Amino acid sequence: MAMRNTFLKFLMLCTLAGTVACHHVRAQFIGTTSPQTESQEVLNAVSGPVVGPAWDVTKTTCTPPSGGACGIQNLGQNFHTLTYVSTSPAAQFQLRLEASIDGDNYFPLTDDATSQTSGVLYGQGYYPVVRVNLLAYSGSGTITAFYAGTSTGSVPPTGSMNQSQTYKKILASAVAGGSTATYSLNPPCASTGGLIWFQYNAGALGGAAFSVYSGSDLLNLFTTPFLYTIANNSNVQSFPVPAQPGTFIQVTLSGTTGSTYSMQYDFNCPGGQGGYGLGAPQVAGLLQPDSAGTATNNTETTSATATSIVKTITGVAGERVSLFSVNARCSAGTSSLTIADNATQIWSTAATEVGTTTFKFQWSPGLAAKLGDGMTITLASCGSGNTGTLDVQASVN
Repeated sequence: MAMRNTFLKFLMLCTLAGTVACHHVRAQFIGTTSPQTESQEVLNAVSGPVVGPAWDVTKTTCTPPSGGACGIQNLGQNFHTLTYVSTSPAAQFQLRLEASIDGDNYFPLTDDATSQTSGVLYGQGYYPVVRVNLLAYSGSGTITAFYAGTSTGSVPPTGSMNQSQTYKKILASAVAGGSTATYSLNPPCASTGGLIWFQYNAGALGGAAFSVYSGSDLLNLFTTPFLYTIANNSNVQSFPVPAQPGTFIQVTLSGTTGSTYSMQYDFNCPGGQGGYGLGAPQVAGLLQPDSAGTATNNTETTSATATSIVKTITGVAGERVSLFSVNARCSAGTSSLTIADNATQIWSTAATEVGTTTFKFQWSPGLAAKLGDGMTITLASCGSGNTGTLDVQASVN
């Protein structure tokens, strides 16, 4: 009997201990065991600029009205995608996801999408507020977009789906021009190297120009900017920007009053493969971008008798003349070649090195003048009664 009572007491103590332990475990929240996901339509057949509203916390779903937008529900997701489709391939738009810490001040969470029929944007990081922002939309058709987010997973890096090292910044997308517009930005790799695209979309053409400054911040910019003049036509125009160190860039555009225009800056990290700027490989000859035209840069010239040939490639502010090859010969006699950066000689042959057999010399990468300087290639006279012939292959970019 005593043994039985002892056993019952032991059983009761075990039961009591187990009950206490179970209550203790139930009092803790160790988190959900599945990823928090959110998927919803955020733009529905929108035909003009619109900003997604704040999420209504009294609701669990949102369906955007035709031509409207929905807020994005926050369930703790830190991987974000925005899938969009436009019904018109000719539409021009600027679309992105934005994030905020306080719900008042927003910054881009993804790269900007622009003028594409469809695509996907990606962003990473947890923020208390995430919204969609269609900053600009012009042209026919409408755009519809869907948001999807999760608290775990593997998605491409922030930006549009682009496996190259090129990074783009939309400065303007079909906006009304004015006397002056200033765009400030932080380049992705502390370098100005890249390409600026410009196009007049409508209205008056002519008289526009822009400058590119760089430095550490707005108060500390290089005093000499890169300067560019925009042609008076509606074609897409491109302007190579040399690589110059700087963590802050300011682009100032003037003379677009009465027009509508778009402008984009494509960057390339120094040392990258492809793209533009310092990381771009040089390709000899006609494949190089050539803002000064090919009338002087890639031609063959034959002199009059006993006359030298002087080819001058005019410098362009903010760009660099590069010489890739020279071919020279004399009908009889001998001659020499000299190359000057403005008035400073930077290369030459021996006095009689050019003869009746074609003299050829190539540079890879190109023989470059100083930024903004011109280059002069001179074939001296081949002698009395003799002609000289000179081929030059160069570019300005």
